[in-house]
Amino acid sequence: MGKNHPFAARPANAGNQALPAQAGQPAAGRRAQPVYAPMPVRPAPRPETRPVSAPVPETPAEPAMTMARKTGPLWPGGTEQGARASSRGKPLGGIISEISIGALVHDEGPFSNSKEDGYDGHIEIRFASPRVLDIIWSPEPHIGANINSDGDTSQVFAGLSYEWNLWQGLFAGFSVGGAYHDGETDSGAADKKDLGCHLLFRESLTLGWQLTEHHKIAAIFDHISNAKICDHNEGLENVGLRYSYRF
Repeated sequence: MGKNHPFAARPANAGNQALPAQAGQPAAGRRAQPVYAPMPVRPAPRPETRPVSAPVPETPAEPAMTMARKTGPLWPGGTEQGARASSRGKPLGGIISEISIGALVHDEGPFSNSKEDGYDGHIEIRFASPRVLDIIWSPEPHIGANINSDGDTSQVFAGLSYEWNLWQGLFAGFSVGGAYHDGETDSGAADKKDLGCHLLFRESLTLGWQLTEHHKIAAIFDHISNAKICDHNEGLENVGLRYSYRF
């Protein structure tokens, strides 16, 4: 069997042999791959650290002062402002706004004859004005007493008080109400006032100075009479000084 098989591979012609690939060149039939320059690696940014401050507590908003009202557990809706001069304080318990004490010369005034003697110890308590009185410019209700030192006519009274700022601490006041007294009504005695009836009208005037936010002094004049409703109407007037503390 000296002959070769017909399908045996024949040696390639010398002119058709593939040349070996040179260095740096891709082999025949392969696509050249692009060569990229290496990218520089950047370090990842670190998050900034800031000092943590303590949270600031929220402060509640203050209520608007629009004719601000001072309310209390027993006296709803007392007005802080109104016609009175010293409206900066807060009524005690929401009820009592001012306490006054003073000394008055008894039965001394321009509208009646002086018959009785002595001095009167004077005390008055004012209350925060309730909403129902807004319609008449927010007066402050008051109660009080004038106690005579010589056993002559003493009185207890109640009413409504107004007060106005005039100029840099100077203020004026006016009150109207009623009084009940323990004096004479129809005695004819030369040293006693015949006041006609025990229940009388009472008015007062004050002119004073606001010393500080809470303290003030004032001159006071008061008058009681029955406006000729009863048979006798001599009237009784007192004048003096008083000190007031405003809550």
